[in-house]
Amino acid sequence: MANFTIKPVVRDYVNKDGLSQVLIVVSYLSRKYRKPTSIKITAEQLKKGVIVDHPRARNLNAALQQDIADLELQLLELQRQGQLSPDSIKRVVNPKAPDNSLYGFIQSEIDRLRETFSPTTLRGWETQLRKLRKWHPEPIQFGGIDHDMLSDYAKWMRKQSNGDNTVWDSEKFLCNMFNRAIPRFLQKNPYEGFERVLYTEDIPRYLNQDEIDKLRALVAALGDGPLKTAGTYFMADLEMGLRVADLMKLDPETDFQDGRIIKKTNKAKTIVSLKTSEQLKTYLEYIKTHPLNMSPQLYDRNLKKLGVQAGIKTRLSSHVARHTLGRRLAKAKVNIKVAQKILGHKKIVSTERYYHIEDEDVDNAIDLIS
Repeated sequence: MANFTIKPVVRDYVNKDGLSQVLIVVSYLSRKYRKPTSIKITAEQLKKGVIVDHPRARNLNAALQQDIADLELQLLELQRQGQLSPDSIKRVVNPKAPDNSLYGFIQSEIDRLRETFSPTTLRGWETQLRKLRKWHPEPIQFGGIDHDMLSDYAKWMRKQSNGDNTVWDSEKFLCNMFNRAIPRFLQKNPYEGFERVLYTEDIPRYLNQDEIDKLRALVAALGDGPLKTAGTYFMADLEMGLRVADLMKLDPETDFQDGRIIKKTNKAKTIVSLKTSEQLKTYLEYIKTHPLNMSPQLYDRNLKKLGVQAGIKTRLSSHVARHTLGRRLAKAKVNIKVAQKILGHKKIVSTERYYHIEDEDVDNAIDLIS
C-alpha cells in the first residue's frame, strides 16, 4: 500500500488571463510536494481531479493522468526499495542539479535524517544553517574551507554578541558536518590543527526559596489566562524538572499514574518516574483543564513577565525550573545517582553541574572540624 497520495490542484496565483497553473501535489508524512505542469486553466475547470468545461479537456486529462502515473511509478519504486523519504520525493518531484556546496550538503543531511533524529535536534541544525547563510549569503564550496574561513566565522559570531559557549556550539556543529562529508567532499576535517573555542561550564540560573514563595503566591492570586497557565506549569515543573520539550507534551491523563508522573524524556530517552506531592497534584488538576497552548518562546516571555511582577531578580525561563530542582537536590545532599534518576540524565556529568561547591559549603565544612 502506498504511503503517499497524489492529486492535481490549481495553483492560487492567477495570471492576467485569469488562468492558473495545474500542480501535481504529493502528500507524504504531513508534507506536500508540488510538481508544476504546463496546463493552465481556471479554478472552476478542475473538479475532483478532472478537467471539465474546457475545449481540450480530453487531451489535457490524458496528459495530466500520464504525468501522475509516471510520478506514481517512480515513488512506488522508491517505496519498494525502502528509499522513500522527504528528500527522495523532493528530488523526484523537482529534479535539479545537486547542490554540492556546504549549504546543500547540510540541507541534504537534515532531510535524510528527518525520520531518524528528533525534531529538536533538526531544528537546531536548521538554525545553524541559517546562521551560516546570514554570515556568508553565497554558498560555501568545500574547496574554499580553510582555517582563515573558520577563524572569520568565529570572529563574526562574537560580533553578534554571542558568548564562547555559543561559538563552541556552532563550531561543534560544523565539525560534525565536516566529518559527515568525508570522504565524499573532504579528504580530512578542516578543523584539524585549528584552535577551537573551549566550552565553559556555567552555573545554571535557579531560584532560592524566597523567590519560589513569591512566585507561588503570585500564581495563586492570578485569574485564568496565559500568565496563570504558564505560571502553573512552571510551578509544577519546579517539582518535576522536565525539559521544556517534555513539559509541552505533558498529559496528566496519561502521564499521571497511581500517584506518580511517569514520562519518557525526549532528549535522553530515559524514563522519569516521580512521586507526586499534594501541591503537585493541585497543579496537575489545573493543567488538566488548561493545556499549555503556546510555543516555547511565548511560554518563556510569559515567565519573564511573571518574574517581573513577582519582583524576582533571577530572570525566569523554562530551564530555570529544571535547574532549580537540580540545585535543590544538591543542597539537600541527595545522592548524585538518585538526582540523576530524578532529572532523567543519561550521563552523570550532566547532573554534576548542580553539585558545585559554594562558599557556604566550604564554611560548613570548616565549622565541622573547628
